[in-house]
Amino acid sequence: MVEQILGLAALIARPAEEEKPLLEAICTAAAANLTRRLRDGVKPEDCGDAFPCAAALLAAEYRPELELLEVDLPDVSKIPCLRFQQAKQLAAEKYGCPIRDPYDLEPEEEARIGRYVKEEYGSDFVFVTHYPSKKRPFYAMDDPDDPRYTLSFDLLFRGMEVTTGGQRVHGHAEQLAKLEDVRNIKELEPDKSVFRELIMIKVRAAAEQRQSIIAVADIFRAKIIDVAPESLIIELTGNQQKIDAFIDLLEGHEILEQARTGIAGLGRGTESVVQIDMV
Repeated sequence: MVEQILGLAALIARPAEEEKPLLEAICTAAAANLTRRLRDGVKPEDCGDAFPCAAALLAAEYRPELELLEVDLPDVSKIPCLRFQQAKQLAAEKYGCPIRDPYDLEPEEEARIGRYVKEEYGSDFVFVTHYPSKKRPFYAMDDPDDPRYTLSFDLLFRGMEVTTGGQRVHGHAEQLAKLEDVRNIKELEPDKSVFRELIMIKVRAAAEQRQSIIAVADIFRAKIIDVAPESLIIELTGNQQKIDAFIDLLEGHEILEQARTGIAGLGRGTESVVQIDMV
C-alpha cells in the first residue's frame, strides 16, 4: 500500500506519458468501491464521492512523503459524473469537434472531456457513466430505465482512462439472453438429447499414403470431399468422442488445417420442442 500511495503522490508532478502505470493501482481501489455500490443498487451518477477516502488516507498518513515530493493532492472531494452521451455532446459543442463514433470514446475525446471537466468543474477526475450496450461486453448489466445503455463507468484522470468497471450480469441464462440473436434458451440434458458436430480436416497425402488415410475415413464413415495432388480434405459428422477418436487415428499423418463447428444438439421426442413466433 505504501508503494501505491507514493506512486500516486509522485504521479501528480509527472508528465502525462508516465501517468497511467502509477495511477492505476490506487484508482482500482476507488473503482472497486464504486462497483460494489453499483451492485448494491446505487446509480452511477450518485457515486461521485467514491474517491475521497483514498485522498484522505494520503493526506493523513503520508504527509511527510508528500512534502518531500513537493506535490499537492488534487481536490477529490466531489468527482463529477457525466453520462456517456452527455460527456461527448458537451465536449463536442464547446471545442467544435464532430462526434465520429457514437458508441465509444476516442482518445482525443477523452482528452477534450478531461479539459472540459477541469475548466467547468475544477476537477482532474471525472466518471463517465452509462456506456452504450452495443460497446460494452455482454455481461455488463443494462440500465433498467434505458436498456440501450449499461450501468458502467470509466474513470478519467486529466483526460486519460485509468480504470473501468460497472455492474455485471452473473447468471448464465441472463448473459445468453443479452446476445442479440438469442430467441430462446434451453438446457439440454445429455441422456435426453442428441449431440453432433462437424469437422473438416485437410491432411497431407502423397500417393503412397492415400489408401491408409481413406481406410481410416471409411471406418468412421467420413467423406473425402476434396482431392489435391498433395492433400485430402475429409468431412466427418458425429459426437465429440467420435471426432476425437478419428483425429487420434490420424496420428502419423500431417494435419495441415481443420475447421470444427462445435457441438449442436436437439432434445429427443416432441416434449422439448420450443415454439418461436417469428416477427
